[in-house]
Amino acid sequence: MTRSGIPVRVAVYRTEPPSDYVVPPAIYGVSLKGSEVVVPQRAKANKAARRRGLPRCPDLIFRSHYPLDVSPSSCATTRVVVFGTAETDAATDVQSFQQKKPEIDASFWAALDPGIVVLTPSVWSASLLLSSGAPIGQLRVLPHGFDPKVFYPAPSVAARAALRAALGWDEGGCVVVITVGHMRWKKGIDALLPAAVAAARALRAGECLRLVLKGVDALYDSSAKVESLLDEAGLRDDARALFAAGRLVLDVRGETLPVAGVADLLRAADALVSPYRAEGFNLPVLEAAACGLPVIMTAGGAADAFTDPSFARAVKSEVVRGGPSGTAPGAVHVEPDTADLTAALLAAVRDAAWRAHAAAAAAPWVRAANFSWDDVARRHAALFFAPPGAAVDGSGAVGKNEL
Repeated sequence: MTRSGIPVRVAVYRTEPPSDYVVPPAIYGVSLKGSEVVVPQRAKANKAARRRGLPRCPDLIFRSHYPLDVSPSSCATTRVVVFGTAETDAATDVQSFQQKKPEIDASFWAALDPGIVVLTPSVWSASLLLSSGAPIGQLRVLPHGFDPKVFYPAPSVAARAALRAALGWDEGGCVVVITVGHMRWKKGIDALLPAAVAAARALRAGECLRLVLKGVDALYDSSAKVESLLDEAGLRDDARALFAAGRLVLDVRGETLPVAGVADLLRAADALVSPYRAEGFNLPVLEAAACGLPVIMTAGGAADAFTDPSFARAVKSEVVRGGPSGTAPGAVHVEPDTADLTAALLAAVRDAAWRAHAAAAAAPWVRAANFSWDDVARRHAALFFAPPGAAVDGSGAVGKNEL
């Protein structure tokens, strides 16, 4: 985990502009176990740093805040890494958390200091940053990860059965397909609901699809959004009739859960569906695979980089410019094919052999591909402490920039 066996010492300064994550000199490790964290206000930052023995000029500043700050450090010896993510369009996505959005275009990137590295979690996000004018030589792609202590397959058939019983999923003999995220346009829920209804119509007697829509009502009012999407598509009566016939259950869950609670939902399900249009990474897909779930997802987006046909069925898609009202003119997304999504859901219900094969393949694949947070931390360390100008490939070793 570390180069020297010494944990990283981290100082988090809450300042204006927002926080910088600072790794002091001569402590070259990755593990944060036993690390010291200080959160002083700006006026107290220097005094607090001196009291804790932190130097004025660290080896590294890692900026993970919005708006993006691409200005150089005041210390010539300090390396700066800036994290940013784009989903549909760099000019709107990267600055989505501020009211006055500076244009992310060639003039913005012209101010980027040559020594700064811009870090993003997927090739999809990188392509959008590049299209806005980001210099390819300073852009690096390093993925997000999953915690194998939280996201893992059910340890036994009995344990999984107990989870399903506690959730009420053992009734009716339904195949449980789950989707996780806010129930909005980028997640493709307006495509998923018609596909689920169409798949349920094609089911034979004794076949049933339980579609679990896990959102967060406290943040996004997800349950109400699903209700409105059903009404907008004119599907409410069809959904009720299919429920009465024992073919379709729409299980909308908007409660706020700890991460372990979400992992339990994944372990209890039979497959995950993610008909997304635009994601900077799509972490639920990776976490579901780590829990041993077969995956149905839109082809052509960010999740292509961390999935495999052995457990993931890619739904046909086309690259489309534009989007709903308010989308930037230059925005781009992958539009899932509704007919192919319907076919994938129908196959997930009927093809028990595929589910079993994919479930057995998923978790071993993502572990072998080094997507745990420990593995991802090693890749970040290779970037953070690599010589200036070096690139980092997918294995975390210093090598050729693959963009």
